[in-house]
Amino acid sequence: IKSNNNNGLELNILEKNGYIELPQTYIYTADFKSIYKLFLPIILVLLLIVLVVKVLKPINLKPISISGVTLALLIVCIFTPHPVFNIALIILAVFNLKNISWKAIKSNTVNLVFLAFFIVYLLNNLLVSEEGFSEMSTIDRFLPIVILALILPSISIRKYLYLFPIAAFFLGFGFLITSIFDVFIHQNFVFLSFDFFTKYLHPVYFSYLIFLSICFVNLEFKGRDKYILEFVLLLFLIFSGSKMVFVFSLFVIVFNLFSNKKTAFIILPLAVIVILFSPLKQRFNEILKKEDLSVLNETFIENQFDARINGLTLRLILWRETLASMNGRDYIIGKGVSKNTNAVLSKRLVDLGLLEHKSFNPHNQYVDTFWKTGIIGLFFLICIPIFGLIRGIKNKDWLLLQFSLFLLVVMCSESIFGRVNGIYFFTTTMLLLMNSEKINEDSYFRDQRNTQ
Repeated sequence: IKSNNNNGLELNILEKNGYIELPQTYIYTADFKSIYKLFLPIILVLLLIVLVVKVLKPINLKPISISGVTLALLIVCIFTPHPVFNIALIILAVFNLKNISWKAIKSNTVNLVFLAFFIVYLLNNLLVSEEGFSEMSTIDRFLPIVILALILPSISIRKYLYLFPIAAFFLGFGFLITSIFDVFIHQNFVFLSFDFFTKYLHPVYFSYLIFLSICFVNLEFKGRDKYILEFVLLLFLIFSGSKMVFVFSLFVIVFNLFSNKKTAFIILPLAVIVILFSPLKQRFNEILKKEDLSVLNETFIENQFDARINGLTLRLILWRETLASMNGRDYIIGKGVSKNTNAVLSKRLVDLGLLEHKSFNPHNQYVDTFWKTGIIGLFFLICIPIFGLIRGIKNKDWLLLQFSLFLLVVMCSESIFGRVNGIYFFTTTMLLLMNSEKINEDSYFRDQRNTQ
């Protein structure tokens, strides 16, 4: 360590990934000269929090029951750090074992589809995967599917979905406040975008929560309250940086333009923010460069940080290499769901020169399921959103219809079951929607004073 003449330190790190722990904290007076830049946005966020809390309506969860409390606990814990959501699931299972009803399960086909989907993965792990019983990490990750499919059909109540928007606002404001501190400390607005914004949680999964919250608010709130809540949720979505979810959410809101022109109150300021907010703008720009597609013709990519490798081209490469590894019986029963199958894709990516991406999954749930479990697993996967669409259209259940369509599309760009948060979220939401009736027009979520 060498001191310099500018009241600072010069660090020379001689080893790769080296670090040093300083015996004392160094605080520079220059850090406090622009402290107002921190307080001003914090005050604005606090005012926004007060406004949102005022707009949100209290939810009537009566009558209070053990099943209701445990279900509420699970919903609010889905996007919390590990292992909180697992503890919540255990509590749900322990206190609701007596509520399991085969009659309730078989009354809705999608419950059986979820169970069949899990069984396909289980049998594939035991009979197809090379490691067999010795490597069950995928089954451990998928275990919530069977637990939820057995319990939720008997205790599903639609109004508990209101807890998802509550969780979205709580997490969103928490991420925003901590990110403002990061921006102030590092003097870089990149800390308001993507994984810098969502900290411990993958930004794509937080975007899924935001989308469901927008759909719920769009249907269950009216007038000014709806516009305020949707505006804040879309701000969180912009910071999360998920392109597909952002566009999908805009479709939901823009569709409302046909019945209410006041939606422009949201669209216009958001359009300005998207234009000015460079991290999100850059993520859209990078997928529009047709010349980047030339990287697909490379047999070996010399530079693993090639600028042509972006969200779109990387996915196309992942899908191509995944499907290219299949042959013969793989198309029927898959290559297996264990780590050895993941190693096959990893080797192909390394041989292609993509060392930085060797641990990536296919980033497409259809491709991922087909690759690992063949056409059998793919069939049950597709049935989940299809049954949701059919029921949504039949019952004019717009929330179920929107979420099923979203699920059908989003699986094209992400392996949504690749992380346990995705398994919890999509399984819980679909089972709640499919095993409960839509909220009545006189819903207590709505502001009866303003229905314009």
